[in-house]
Amino acid sequence: MWGRLDTATLTEAEADGRSAHGRHTAGKRILAAVRHETVVGVCGPDLPLAARLTGRWNGRTDDLVPALTACRPAAGAAPPPAANAAAAYAPSPEPSLRPAWQAGLPDSREGQVRCSPVEWPAGADGRDRLDKLVWQAQNRVLLPLIDDARARLVALLPQAAARGARHLAATYVDRDGGRGGPADLASMELGDIWTAVRRRDVRFGTAQYNRLSTLRTSRNELAHCRPLTDRELGGLVDALTG
Repeated sequence: MWGRLDTATLTEAEADGRSAHGRHTAGKRILAAVRHETVVGVCGPDLPLAARLTGRWNGRTDDLVPALTACRPAAGAAPPPAANAAAAYAPSPEPSLRPAWQAGLPDSREGQVRCSPVEWPAGADGRDRLDKLVWQAQNRVLLPLIDDARARLVALLPQAAARGARHLAATYVDRDGGRGGPADLASMELGDIWTAVRRRDVRFGTAQYNRLSTLRTSRNELAHCRPLTDRELGGLVDALTG
């Protein structure tokens, strides 16, 4: 049984071996992390595919399907039929999977039967399956960074509050027994800050406003289970590192 750590370790080693030994900007490190997580999530237990895709894919989501297609073996076999999530823990494969299992197509990975995704683009739901894995990878990397950026915006609120921190906290933060002071502002979400800015209860400059807008939009897209496009990801990286 392969685990996520196996694929992650191999992919990291492959990436280190191919990358130039130079200094990377914060933005490039974020994009590299998203690329790494995507390869790990998409390839699953298929370690040879993970190594090939690491060397072939440039990290752009628009280029993922062509890169996967290029990694397809010359004599590829169709993936096995879908299995229930408990199949990976069963003592033997369920009947519908046994021919494919004997051919070595699927593998067990952390409670799920997984097969190589190189055939997915040809299927009716292939793009949806890939999008889900790309979204999961982006979540792993980006949501903690978005929350760190939210905290940095929150730190500006006491000075940016048009009618003072106490009024801002009392208006936008639900705190039973809270004193309505700056400490209560720490829990303000991006949507709350956005509303406060739009109502002119918070005065942000253009750069802060644009950063807030990008963070809020990106967070909302990920919350609705939709992966960011290359353009959206680039804008978010700029907002996180600017």
